[in-house]
Amino acid sequence: MAKYRVLVRKEIIAETWVRKHIELYHSIQDEGYLPERRKTPIKVRILSNGGLYLLDGTHTVSILMHLGSHKKVTAVVETRDDGWINVKKRLYGIYGKKLLYQLVDHPDFADWNVDRGSPHRLEVIKKTLGDVKDVSILDVGSCTGYFSIKLAEQGANVVGLEPYRRRYLISKTLAEYHELPPSNPLFLVDTFETHLRGGKRYDVALVLSVLHHYLRKETRSFYNAVDVISRGCDSMILEMGVNRLPVKWRPELVTEHSKYSTYETLYDGERPIYLYA
Repeated sequence: MAKYRVLVRKEIIAETWVRKHIELYHSIQDEGYLPERRKTPIKVRILSNGGLYLLDGTHTVSILMHLGSHKKVTAVVETRDDGWINVKKRLYGIYGKKLLYQLVDHPDFADWNVDRGSPHRLEVIKKTLGDVKDVSILDVGSCTGYFSIKLAEQGANVVGLEPYRRRYLISKTLAEYHELPPSNPLFLVDTFETHLRGGKRYDVALVLSVLHHYLRKETRSFYNAVDVISRGCDSMILEMGVNRLPVKWRPELVTEHSKYSTYETLYDGERPIYLYA
């Protein structure tokens, strides 16, 4: 009799849970996710690679993922692994405040300011290149890896060159968070001068806000830079931060001092973007 009572109780509990989750499913399906209806917020733990581990709210998130609405989840960070805390410390240490040069595509940086807007530049690049599947791309000065990661997710074969080890380590962690293999994007602590010296070739060089520093420093170093890139990359998407800097710039400087013979203005804003081929 006691065993029978236990079984009955388990059946009642199971039936209650099933009914509860069916009601939750229909509620989310009909009205969307309403976090104010939860007695407690969805809680997550951030793993060392930035991954989100659910501590509470598994059923809600499962239903949202099934309905294709999981990007709308509001959650509270309950705890962070030491590895992820170190990533945030490294990023904070670059400027000594919550400031990013590139966007870091992770919800734990929603309250950080971004110095250089990245999404609009990514749209210019994607529109220009079209289908990048199997296209080889060299991201010169890849910083924290925003463009390398986004293009690798689209199927490109990307190598990101970042001479500053702190940013290199951050980009490696963020690529892992996006569940990308270590080989694509392949991040290296290197410069394009040494990397291309061995005869490596790429379809596209992505050079965003890098070469105006060469132009400011010494005109000859800029000429040498575009020549080296043109010998290793069939085309180049170049962003020049020249409109607020005391430099003499005209886009023909590249075609006059490299193997590139043509150019097209892709964006004529504060930092113009060009396609050279």
